[in-house]
Amino acid sequence: MNCLFDKFHYFRDEENFLFTWKVTGKIEISEIHPIVDTIKVNVMSLPKGNAKLLVDNRQMVDNDNHPILFSSAINMEWIKLQQWLLEYCSLVAVLCGSRLMQAQMDRIAENSGLSQILCTFWSKKNDESLLEAAKFLKIESSIVSQLLGFDPKIINIESN
Repeated sequence: MNCLFDKFHYFRDEENFLFTWKVTGKIEISEIHPIVDTIKVNVMSLPKGNAKLLVDNRQMVDNDNHPILFSSAINMEWIKLQQWLLEYCSLVAVLCGSRLMQAQMDRIAENSGLSQILCTFWSKKNDESLLEAAKFLKIESSIVSQLLGFDPKIINIESN
């Protein structure tokens, strides 16, 4: 997995037309443009209209383990990115760390028009949201697990 700013981890799986990223901290406004550029370059390398995205925001928490919400400036950049993604993606799954984060992700998707192909997932059990996202993306759970750095032997992973 590649990394930007020690908090934006990403990987492209060309075989499954999948681009995945994991955010593990607060994204600052100075970091958003390089992150957006990285996403665009990787998505454009996949077959146009068939790319699948898996976004893992479950570890996007502060030092007290509270979910981090995007600032309005960051929200605007995500909305612009999501509008751009409409042409390139077939499915987008977002793993959320809380119901509040899930509501924010749903609102951003609704504002961008991406809600027609985006589904958010939240569960107190990480493996449940992971399994649901894999099913939604129509890829094997073990692949999703490996991409996100989980050991499939530790959590309950079954092939779809």
